[in-house]
Amino acid sequence: MDTIVFLSNISHKDHFLLRKFYQSATFLDVRSIEELARTNLSAIQLVLFNLDGTGEAGLSLLAALRAQNAEIPVLALANQNQPKLLLQVMDHSIQGFLLLPISEEDFKERTSEFLSRPLQVGIAPESQPGDDANEWMRQMSLEELFFQGQTWMSQEKYAKAIQIFEYMHSLKSVRTDQEVIFQEKAFFETARCNMKMNKAKSAIEAFQRFVKACPRSNLIHEAWFFMGEIFYKAGNSKNALVCYQKAISLPSLDNRGIVNQAKRMVKKIQEIGAQ
Repeated sequence: MDTIVFLSNISHKDHFLLRKFYQSATFLDVRSIEELARTNLSAIQLVLFNLDGTGEAGLSLLAALRAQNAEIPVLALANQNQPKLLLQVMDHSIQGFLLLPISEEDFKERTSEFLSRPLQVGIAPESQPGDDANEWMRQMSLEELFFQGQTWMSQEKYAKAIQIFEYMHSLKSVRTDQEVIFQEKAFFETARCNMKMNKAKSAIEAFQRFVKACPRSNLIHEAWFFMGEIFYKAGNSKNALVCYQKAISLPSLDNRGIVNQAKRMVKKIQEIGAQ
C-alpha cells in the first residue's frame, strides 16, 4: 500500500523533495480547516506542517487536526528564530521539528524515520533486574525523554510511556520555559496513556491533577474534553456534560476544534435528555 503523506503550507521545494524521495507515495495537500474536514485521516502516516510565515493560521489548522486525530505523527517545519511559535506548536503533541533552512540529507533522514521504519528517538534500553530503572533517563534531556515517551505511545507501549512521563513531571530541577512546557505535556500524556489503556478511574484522576496543576496550559481544553469522553462512554452523562461545558467555557484561541467537538457533545446529551 502506498504511503500517504499529508501536507499543509508546504513549499514547492519541499514538495519536490518529498516526491523525489518517496516516488510511490500518495500526497495530499490540505491548506484549510474546511479541506481538513473532508480528508480521510485514517490512512495517513505523516503530517508535515510548514509553520514558517503562517503564524496563527498554521496553528489553528494544526489544532483542528489534533481535534480530529491525536495519534498521527506530525513534523513541523519552522524557523529557529521563532522561539515563541516553536513553544506554541509543542502544545499540539508533535513528534519533532525540522528547523529551516534544512539540507536535503537531513530532510530525508527525519521524514524517513516515520515513513520507512518505526519511530525511534533516543536509546531506551530494557531495564534489567537489579538495575537502576531511571539511570538511562537521567542521561537524556527532557525533549529526548518526551519524544521517547511519544514513541512508545505510538507503539501502544503505554506502561513504558507512563514510566517516562511520570519521571519527567517528578523532576524538581526544571529551569527554562521550554523544560517547563515539556514537563507540563508529560503530565498531560500520563493521563492520556491511562485513557488509552481503558483505565478510566486512573485517567480521570490524572486529568484532574493536570487541570489543577496547570490551569493556564493550552492543553486544558483537551483535558476537560477527554474527561467528558471518559464519563460519556461510562454512561455518566451528568458528569460528561459538566466536563464538556467546562471545555467550552474556558478562553480559547488555538483550541476551536476541541471546543466545537465539546459543543456537539453537549447538544447530543441535551437532545437525548429531552426525548
